[in-house]
Amino acid sequence: MTVVPPVYDHYNYDQLVVSDPVRLREVCQALRAAGAFAVDTEFIREHSYKPRLCLVQVATADTIALLDPLTIDLSEFWPLVTDPTIVKVAHAGAQDWEMCFQSSGLPPANMFDVQIAAGLAGLPYPMSYGRLVQQIFDVEIPQGHSFSDWLRRPLTPRQLEYAAMDVAYLMPAYEWLRQRLDERGRLDWLRQEMLPFEGTELYWCEPQHAWRKVRGLGRLSPTELGVLRELAVWREKAAAIADLPARTFLNDQALVALARAKPNSTAAVAACRFMPRPLAAQHGRDIIQAIQLGLATPKDKLPKLPKAPPPLDGDKDLVNRLAAAGAQHCLANQLTPELFSPKHGYTELARALTAKRKSAEPLHLLTGWRKPLTLEILAHSDTGLPTPQDP
Repeated sequence: MTVVPPVYDHYNYDQLVVSDPVRLREVCQALRAAGAFAVDTEFIREHSYKPRLCLVQVATADTIALLDPLTIDLSEFWPLVTDPTIVKVAHAGAQDWEMCFQSSGLPPANMFDVQIAAGLAGLPYPMSYGRLVQQIFDVEIPQGHSFSDWLRRPLTPRQLEYAAMDVAYLMPAYEWLRQRLDERGRLDWLRQEMLPFEGTELYWCEPQHAWRKVRGLGRLSPTELGVLRELAVWREKAAAIADLPARTFLNDQALVALARAKPNSTAAVAACRFMPRPLAAQHGRDIIQAIQLGLATPKDKLPKLPKAPPPLDGDKDLVNRLAAAGAQHCLANQLTPELFSPKHGYTELARALTAKRKSAEPLHLLTGWRKPLTLEILAHSDTGLPTPQDP
Protein backbone atom coordinates (compact mmCIF):
# COMPACT_ATOMS: atom_id res chain seq x y z
CA MET A 1 0.00 0.00 0.00
CA THR A 2 1.39 3.39 -0.97
CA VAL A 3 1.62 5.87 1.86
CA VAL A 4 0.23 9.23 0.82
CA PRO A 5 2.33 12.00 2.42
CA PRO A 6 0.43 14.66 4.32
CA VAL A 7 -0.01 18.14 2.92
CA TYR A 8 1.21 20.94 5.17
CA ASP A 9 0.59 23.91 2.89
CA HIS A 10 -2.30 25.06 5.08
CA TYR A 11 -0.07 25.67 8.08
CA ASN A 12 0.75 29.08 9.46
CA TYR A 13 4.36 28.24 10.19
CA ASP A 14 4.65 30.78 13.00
CA GLN A 15 2.08 28.77 14.93
CA LEU A 16 4.28 25.68 14.81
CA VAL A 17 6.95 27.25 17.02
CA VAL A 18 6.93 25.90 20.58
CA SER A 19 8.35 28.42 23.03
CA ASP A 20 6.48 27.88 26.31
CA PRO A 21 6.60 24.98 28.81
CA VAL A 22 2.89 24.14 28.65
CA ARG A 23 2.95 23.73 24.88
CA LEU A 24 6.18 21.72 25.08
CA ARG A 25 4.60 19.33 27.56
CA GLU A 26 1.65 18.83 25.23
CA VAL A 27 3.95 18.14 22.30
CA CYS A 28 6.02 15.65 24.31
CA GLN A 29 2.88 13.84 25.41
CA ALA A 30 1.72 13.60 21.80
CA LEU A 31 5.10 12.28 20.65
CA ARG A 32 5.13 9.62 23.36
CA ALA A 33 1.57 8.58 22.56
CA ALA A 34 2.41 8.26 18.86
CA GLY A 35 5.18 5.76 19.62
CA ALA A 36 7.25 7.06 16.70
CA PHE A 37 8.18 10.54 15.54
CA ALA A 38 10.46 12.31 13.10
CA VAL A 39 13.23 14.58 14.33
CA ASP A 40 15.69 17.01 12.78
CA THR A 41 17.88 19.75 14.22
CA GLU A 42 19.32 23.04 13.09
CA PHE A 43 22.58 24.08 14.70
CA ILE A 44 25.67 26.21 14.18
CA ARG A 45 29.07 24.79 15.07
CA GLU A 46 31.55 27.24 13.59
CA HIS A 47 31.37 29.87 16.36
CA SER A 48 31.60 27.84 19.58
CA TYR A 49 33.51 24.94 21.11
CA LYS A 50 30.40 22.77 21.01
CA PRO A 51 27.69 23.08 18.35
CA ARG A 52 24.99 25.59 19.29
CA LEU A 53 21.55 24.03 19.02
CA CYS A 54 19.15 26.49 17.38
CA LEU A 55 15.98 24.55 16.57
CA VAL A 56 14.51 21.07 16.93
CA GLN A 57 11.85 19.97 14.45
CA VAL A 58 9.56 17.05 15.27
CA ALA A 59 6.65 15.46 13.45
CA THR A 60 4.18 12.62 13.82
CA ALA A 61 1.91 11.28 11.12
CA ASP A 62 -0.41 14.27 11.41
CA THR A 63 1.38 17.20 13.04
CA ILE A 64 4.61 19.22 13.13
CA ALA A 65 6.21 21.25 15.91
CA LEU A 66 9.30 23.45 15.94
CA LEU A 67 10.92 23.48 19.38
CA ASP A 68 12.93 26.61 20.15
CA PRO A 69 15.84 25.85 22.53
CA LEU A 70 16.78 29.54 22.63
CA THR A 71 13.58 30.41 24.49
CA ILE A 72 12.66 27.20 26.33
CA ASP A 73 14.38 24.40 28.24
CA LEU A 74 14.08 21.16 26.25
CA SER A 75 15.09 18.83 29.09
CA GLU A 76 11.60 17.30 28.98
CA PHE A 77 12.04 16.41 25.30
CA TRP A 78 15.39 14.58 25.27
CA PRO A 79 14.21 11.57 27.33
CA LEU A 80 11.93 10.76 24.39
CA VAL A 81 14.95 10.53 22.09
CA THR A 82 16.80 8.25 24.52
CA ASP A 83 13.71 6.08 25.20
CA PRO A 84 14.17 2.66 23.51
CA THR A 85 10.40 2.10 23.31
CA ILE A 86 9.89 5.05 20.94
CA VAL A 87 11.06 5.05 17.30
CA LYS A 88 12.96 8.16 16.19
CA VAL A 89 13.07 8.80 12.43
CA ALA A 90 15.74 11.00 10.84
CA HIS A 91 17.59 11.54 7.60
CA ALA A 92 21.40 11.21 7.88
CA GLY A 93 20.85 11.66 11.60
CA ALA A 94 24.38 11.34 13.00
CA GLN A 95 24.61 15.04 13.87
CA ASP A 96 21.07 15.08 15.24
CA TRP A 97 22.02 12.22 17.58
CA GLU A 98 25.11 14.22 18.57
CA MET A 99 22.81 17.07 19.65
CA CYS A 100 20.90 14.59 21.81
CA PHE A 101 24.07 13.41 23.54
CA GLN A 102 25.35 16.96 23.98
CA SER A 103 22.04 18.12 25.46
CA SER A 104 21.19 15.13 27.65
CA GLY A 105 24.47 13.33 28.29
CA LEU A 106 22.90 10.15 26.94
CA PRO A 107 22.99 8.54 23.49
CA PRO A 108 19.77 8.11 21.50
CA ALA A 109 17.95 4.80 21.19
CA ASN A 110 15.76 3.03 18.62
CA MET A 111 16.56 5.15 15.58
CA PHE A 112 15.47 4.69 11.98
CA ASP A 113 17.63 6.55 9.45
CA VAL A 114 15.75 6.86 6.16
CA GLN A 115 18.95 7.55 4.18
CA ILE A 116 20.48 4.23 5.27
CA ALA A 117 17.14 2.46 4.95
CA ALA A 118 16.86 3.67 1.36
CA GLY A 119 20.25 2.15 0.55
CA LEU A 120 19.21 -1.15 2.12
CA ALA A 121 16.06 -1.04 -0.01
CA GLY A 122 18.07 -0.64 -3.21
CA LEU A 123 17.68 3.12 -3.69
CA PRO A 124 20.77 5.29 -4.30
CA TYR A 125 23.06 5.91 -1.33
CA PRO A 126 23.80 8.42 0.02
CA MET A 127 20.73 10.32 -1.15
CA SER A 128 19.75 13.81 -0.04
CA TYR A 129 16.47 14.32 1.78
CA GLY A 130 15.02 16.34 -1.06
CA ARG A 131 15.93 13.73 -3.64
CA LEU A 132 14.59 10.93 -1.44
CA VAL A 133 11.23 12.69 -1.07
CA GLN A 134 11.11 13.35 -4.79
CA GLN A 135 11.98 9.75 -5.67
CA ILE A 136 9.44 8.17 -3.30
CA PHE A 137 6.59 10.68 -3.44
CA ASP A 138 7.32 12.74 -6.58
CA VAL A 139 7.21 15.91 -4.47
CA GLU A 140 9.69 18.81 -4.54
CA ILE A 141 10.31 20.48 -1.20
CA PRO A 142 11.88 23.93 -0.64
CA GLN A 143 15.66 23.96 -0.38
CA GLY A 144 18.38 26.54 0.17
CA HIS A 145 18.15 27.48 3.87
CA SER A 146 20.40 24.81 5.38
CA PHE A 147 23.11 27.46 5.96
CA SER A 148 20.80 30.13 7.36
CA ASP A 149 21.54 32.07 10.51
CA TRP A 150 19.44 29.86 12.75
CA LEU A 151 20.43 31.86 15.84
CA ARG A 152 18.57 34.92 14.59
CA ARG A 153 15.18 35.65 16.12
CA PRO A 154 12.55 35.94 14.92
CA LEU A 155 13.04 33.27 12.28
CA THR A 156 11.79 34.28 8.84
CA PRO A 157 8.72 32.63 7.26
CA ARG A 158 11.02 30.96 4.71
CA GLN A 159 13.21 29.54 7.47
CA LEU A 160 10.17 28.22 9.30
CA GLU A 161 8.82 26.63 6.13
CA TYR A 162 12.19 25.03 5.38
CA ALA A 163 12.46 23.72 8.96
CA ALA A 164 8.96 22.25 8.85
CA MET A 165 9.49 20.62 5.47
CA ASP A 166 12.65 18.97 6.77
CA VAL A 167 10.48 16.66 8.88
CA ALA A 168 7.18 16.78 6.96
CA TYR A 169 7.88 13.67 4.87
CA LEU A 170 10.04 11.69 7.26
CA MET A 171 7.18 9.68 8.78
CA PRO A 172 5.65 8.81 5.38
CA ALA A 173 9.14 7.84 4.16
CA TYR A 174 9.58 5.72 7.31
CA GLU A 175 6.35 3.84 6.62
CA TRP A 176 7.25 3.35 2.95
CA LEU A 177 10.78 2.15 3.64
CA ARG A 178 9.90 0.07 6.67
CA GLN A 179 7.39 -1.89 4.62
CA ARG A 180 9.97 -2.64 1.94
CA LEU A 181 12.67 -3.64 4.40
CA ASP A 182 10.19 -5.87 6.22
CA GLU A 183 9.22 -7.56 2.95
CA ARG A 184 12.90 -8.29 2.23
CA GLY A 185 13.81 -9.35 5.75
CA ARG A 186 16.18 -6.42 6.20
CA LEU A 187 14.80 -4.58 9.21
CA ASP A 188 17.45 -6.26 11.33
CA TRP A 189 20.09 -5.03 8.87
CA LEU A 190 19.02 -1.46 9.58
CA ARG A 191 19.01 -2.18 13.28
CA GLN A 192 22.64 -3.31 13.06
CA GLU A 193 23.55 -0.12 11.18
CA MET A 194 21.98 1.97 13.95
CA LEU A 195 23.69 0.25 16.88
CA PRO A 196 26.96 2.28 16.74
CA PHE A 197 24.93 5.45 17.26
CA GLU A 198 23.60 4.11 20.56
CA GLY A 199 27.04 4.14 22.18
CA THR A 200 29.01 7.12 23.43
CA GLU A 201 32.21 6.62 21.39
CA LEU A 202 30.89 8.55 18.38
CA TYR A 203 29.99 11.61 20.42
CA TRP A 204 32.83 12.02 22.86
CA CYS A 205 36.58 12.13 22.32
CA GLU A 206 38.83 12.13 25.38
CA PRO A 207 41.30 15.05 25.26
CA GLN A 208 44.11 12.48 25.48
CA HIS A 209 43.04 11.15 22.07
CA ALA A 210 42.55 14.54 20.37
CA TRP A 211 46.03 14.37 18.78
CA ARG A 212 44.83 11.61 16.45
CA LYS A 213 42.60 14.08 14.61
CA VAL A 214 45.36 16.64 14.01
CA ARG A 215 46.10 17.02 10.32
CA GLY A 216 49.72 16.72 9.22
CA LEU A 217 51.05 14.45 11.97
CA GLY A 218 52.18 11.69 9.62
CA ARG A 219 55.86 12.73 9.48
CA LEU A 220 56.37 13.43 13.16
CA SER A 221 58.82 11.35 15.19
CA PRO A 222 57.59 9.42 18.26
CA THR A 223 58.97 12.16 20.55
CA GLU A 224 57.24 14.85 18.48
CA LEU A 225 54.00 12.85 18.64
CA GLY A 226 54.32 12.82 22.43
CA VAL A 227 54.63 16.60 22.40
CA LEU A 228 51.74 16.90 19.97
CA ARG A 229 49.54 14.80 22.24
CA GLU A 230 50.09 17.16 25.16
CA LEU A 231 49.62 20.23 22.96
CA ALA A 232 46.34 18.82 21.67
CA VAL A 233 45.14 18.21 25.24
CA TRP A 234 46.02 21.82 26.12
CA ARG A 235 44.26 23.12 22.99
CA GLU A 236 41.03 21.28 23.79
CA LYS A 237 40.90 22.69 27.31
CA ALA A 238 41.85 26.22 26.26
CA ALA A 239 39.38 26.21 23.36
CA ALA A 240 36.60 25.06 25.69
CA ILE A 241 37.32 27.93 28.06
CA ALA A 242 37.39 30.40 25.15
CA ASP A 243 34.24 28.76 23.71
CA LEU A 244 35.74 28.45 20.24
CA PRO A 245 36.14 25.45 17.92
CA ALA A 246 39.54 23.92 18.63
CA ARG A 247 40.89 24.57 15.13
CA THR A 248 39.59 28.15 15.21
CA PHE A 249 41.33 28.74 18.53
CA LEU A 250 44.63 27.41 17.08
CA ASN A 251 44.95 25.64 13.75
CA ASP A 252 46.54 22.24 13.19
CA GLN A 253 49.48 23.70 11.27
CA ALA A 254 50.55 25.70 14.31
CA LEU A 255 50.18 22.66 16.57
CA VAL A 256 52.38 20.52 14.31
CA ALA A 257 54.93 23.33 13.99
CA LEU A 258 55.12 23.66 17.78
CA ALA A 259 55.60 19.89 18.13
CA ARG A 260 58.51 20.03 15.68
CA ALA A 261 60.18 23.18 16.99
CA LYS A 262 59.59 22.42 20.70
CA PRO A 263 60.19 26.06 21.78
CA ASN A 264 61.30 26.63 25.37
CA SER A 265 60.59 30.35 25.70
CA THR A 266 57.61 32.58 25.06
CA ALA A 267 59.62 34.44 22.42
CA ALA A 268 60.34 31.15 20.64
CA VAL A 269 56.66 30.22 20.84
CA ALA A 270 55.71 33.53 19.22
CA ALA A 271 58.32 32.98 16.50
CA CYS A 272 56.95 29.55 15.67
CA ARG A 273 55.37 29.28 12.22
CA PHE A 274 51.58 29.75 12.04
CA MET A 275 51.49 30.85 15.69
CA PRO A 276 49.35 34.00 16.32
CA ARG A 277 51.36 36.43 18.41
CA PRO A 278 48.44 37.45 20.72
CA LEU A 279 47.80 33.78 21.48
CA ALA A 280 51.51 33.21 22.13
CA ALA A 281 51.59 36.16 24.54
CA GLN A 282 48.52 34.93 26.41
CA HIS A 283 49.24 31.20 26.48
CA GLY A 284 53.00 30.93 25.90
CA ARG A 285 53.76 29.52 29.35
CA ASP A 286 50.99 26.94 29.12
CA ILE A 287 52.27 25.88 25.70
CA ILE A 288 55.83 25.48 27.02
CA GLN A 289 54.50 23.47 29.95
CA ALA A 290 52.64 21.15 27.56
CA ILE A 291 55.76 20.74 25.44
CA GLN A 292 57.89 19.90 28.47
CA LEU A 293 55.29 17.38 29.61
CA GLY A 294 55.44 15.74 26.20
CA LEU A 295 59.24 15.64 26.22
CA ALA A 296 59.21 13.98 29.64
CA THR A 297 57.04 11.10 28.40
CA PRO A 298 58.84 7.73 28.72
CA LYS A 299 59.63 6.08 25.41
CA ASP A 300 57.30 3.15 26.07
CA LYS A 301 54.42 5.60 26.71
CA LEU A 302 54.82 7.64 23.53
CA PRO A 303 51.89 7.53 21.09
CA LYS A 304 52.27 5.50 17.93
CA LEU A 305 50.72 5.91 14.51
CA PRO A 306 49.10 2.82 13.02
CA LYS A 307 51.38 1.02 10.63
CA ALA A 308 50.67 1.45 6.95
CA PRO A 309 49.11 -1.69 5.48
CA PRO A 310 51.40 -3.79 3.31
CA PRO A 311 51.00 -3.51 -0.46
CA LEU A 312 49.10 -6.11 -2.45
CA ASP A 313 52.11 -6.64 -4.69
CA GLY A 314 50.63 -4.11 -7.09
CA ASP A 315 47.60 -6.32 -7.72
CA LYS A 316 44.99 -3.56 -7.97
CA ASP A 317 43.19 -5.70 -10.50
CA LEU A 318 42.35 -8.17 -7.71
CA VAL A 319 40.61 -5.45 -5.69
CA ASN A 320 38.84 -4.13 -8.79
CA ARG A 321 37.53 -7.60 -9.64
CA LEU A 322 36.41 -8.12 -6.06
CA ALA A 323 34.64 -4.75 -6.00
CA ALA A 324 32.97 -5.48 -9.36
CA ALA A 325 31.76 -8.86 -8.09
CA GLY A 326 30.44 -7.18 -4.95
CA ALA A 327 28.60 -4.49 -6.91
CA GLN A 328 27.07 -7.06 -9.24
CA HIS A 329 25.90 -9.20 -6.33
CA CYS A 330 24.42 -6.18 -4.55
CA LEU A 331 22.50 -5.00 -7.60
CA ALA A 332 21.16 -8.51 -8.18
CA ASN A 333 19.85 -8.43 -4.60
CA GLN A 334 18.42 -4.89 -4.79
CA LEU A 335 21.04 -3.52 -2.40
CA THR A 336 22.99 -0.33 -2.99
CA PRO A 337 26.69 -1.25 -3.49
CA GLU A 338 27.95 2.00 -1.92
CA LEU A 339 26.22 1.15 1.35
CA PHE A 340 27.47 -2.43 1.36
CA SER A 341 31.12 -1.38 1.12
CA PRO A 342 33.37 1.42 -0.12
CA LYS A 343 36.38 0.50 -2.27
CA HIS A 344 38.80 0.35 0.67
CA GLY A 345 36.63 -2.34 2.27
CA TYR A 346 37.45 -4.68 -0.60
CA THR A 347 41.12 -3.76 -0.30
CA GLU A 348 41.11 -4.74 3.37
CA LEU A 349 39.31 -7.98 2.56
CA ALA A 350 41.83 -8.86 -0.15
CA ARG A 351 44.75 -8.11 2.19
CA ALA A 352 43.30 -10.29 4.92
CA LEU A 353 42.55 -13.23 2.65
CA THR A 354 45.95 -13.15 0.97
CA ALA A 355 47.67 -13.21 4.39
CA LYS A 356 48.94 -9.65 3.87
CA ARG A 357 47.38 -8.33 7.03
CA LYS A 358 46.43 -9.67 10.42
CA SER A 359 44.15 -7.79 12.75
CA ALA A 360 42.54 -8.46 16.10
CA GLU A 361 39.49 -6.57 14.88
CA PRO A 362 37.07 -8.39 12.56
CA LEU A 363 36.77 -6.99 9.07
CA HIS A 364 33.69 -4.90 8.41
CA LEU A 365 32.71 -7.09 5.45
CA LEU A 366 32.90 -10.21 7.60
CA THR A 367 30.62 -9.02 10.40
CA GLY A 368 26.86 -8.71 10.82
CA TRP A 369 24.54 -8.82 7.85
CA ARG A 370 27.41 -8.21 5.43
CA LYS A 371 29.18 -11.48 6.27
CA PRO A 372 26.86 -13.96 4.48
CA LEU A 373 26.74 -11.69 1.42
CA THR A 374 30.53 -11.43 1.38
CA LEU A 375 30.86 -15.22 1.58
CA GLU A 376 28.47 -15.54 -1.37
CA ILE A 377 30.50 -12.98 -3.35
CA LEU A 378 33.72 -14.86 -2.68
CA ALA A 379 32.16 -18.22 -3.50
CA HIS A 380 30.80 -17.08 -6.86
CA SER A 381 33.51 -14.64 -8.00
CA ASP A 382 36.57 -15.28 -10.17
CA THR A 383 38.98 -13.51 -7.81
CA GLY A 384 40.67 -16.70 -6.68
CA LEU A 385 40.39 -15.60 -3.06
CA PRO A 386 39.53 -18.28 -0.51
CA THR A 387 36.16 -18.35 1.23
CA PRO A 388 36.91 -18.07 4.95
CA GLN A 389 35.20 -20.63 7.13
CA ASP A 390 35.83 -18.87 10.41
CA PRO A 391 37.31 -15.42 9.76
